[in-house]
Amino acid sequence: MAFFEKVNDFAKSTADKANDSIEISKLNSKIANEQSQMRDFARELGEVYWQLISAKTVAPAPEAEEICKKLELAAANIAGFEAEIAAIHEAAEKRKAELEAKQAAEAAAAASAAAPAGPVICPNCGNALPGTAKFCPECGTKAPEPKPEPAPEPVMNRYCPNCGAQLDPEARFCGECGTKVE
Repeated sequence: MAFFEKVNDFAKSTADKANDSIEISKLNSKIANEQSQMRDFARELGEVYWQLISAKTVAPAPEAEEICKKLELAAANIAGFEAEIAAIHEAAEKRKAELEAKQAAEAAAAASAAAPAGPVICPNCGNALPGTAKFCPECGTKAPEPKPEPAPEPVMNRYCPNCGAQLDPEARFCGECGTKVE
């Protein structure tokens, strides 16, 4: 029977060790969770402290002065980058407006070229003939055939919707800014 008691004691000891290990793992998990929360709280505290320093409400502690200088430099860098982004957007809007004005001018030029040159004049009496008259209503002379104006070739230029650069006819991406075009 001593053998079975030893096996039973060994099994109990192993089970106790397993239970202890499980409990320790649970506690370690709780510790890690609390440490994570502490880091979050410290970050929140730092943000509040930085806001107070930025607003000149609180002077930074001597230990924090170097960190404050780094934060101020980073904020200045961000402001510079944001200004660059705004300038890029402004330039793109300007190019877009210029492109739209150019396209409107081309469309107006094409429309004026397609419009008739002026009234047809009777070769006999000099009377201006109504738009589609085949004979002069004053003297009865046959109206001259209007000379057809050559149709302007369609403008096939394509422009980048982002930066306004002129695109090659087969381009799938803008060569200036890399924007995908369709």
